[in-house]
Amino acid sequence: MPKMPLLILVEGPTDESFFKRVVLPKMRGVYGEITVVPYARMQPKLVCGMFSVFLQEGGDYLLVCDRDSHVHSCRTECKTFCTGKYAGLDTTRVRIVEEAIESWFVAVADDKLRKSRKWVHTDTSGLSKADFHSMPSGTETPYDLQQDILASPDLASGRGRNASLEYFFLHLP
Repeated sequence: MPKMPLLILVEGPTDESFFKRVVLPKMRGVYGEITVVPYARMQPKLVCGMFSVFLQEGGDYLLVCDRDSHVHSCRTECKTFCTGKYAGLDTTRVRIVEEAIESWFVAVADDKLRKSRKWVHTDTSGLSKADFHSMPSGTETPYDLQQDILASPDLASGRGRNASLEYFFLHLP
């Protein structure tokens, strides 16, 4: 029996990079083709059409959304916002990144990078995009830091440092 295809809708290109480099390698073999698509700049009708087509063709989907505590006070409010914006979205297919995808980046930074940066975060769940953007040193940009992290991510340790990252893997369709 062929494996089910999976569509993962992520907010933007930063999320797309993270998923392609860190998440997808751990999901290969479980699903058929896995497609990652940034949705934030797409028309809601197009997003709805994408997940509807995947379902009609025997696949499944996940929509990943940052909670952004300055916008949504809780995960439920964030899910309600998503289901209001995307007609037909099944709340069981929504995965919330507790604050921002950047918290997942810091969570998966390997020990070598963590030591060189003197990072002591044991729980990265509350790190915001602004926190992440303050972390690069010298002339380094946030993009440079993302690339350093993506060069050798440690997903196993990262899952222990970020509850929403762990939840994502424990509740795959």
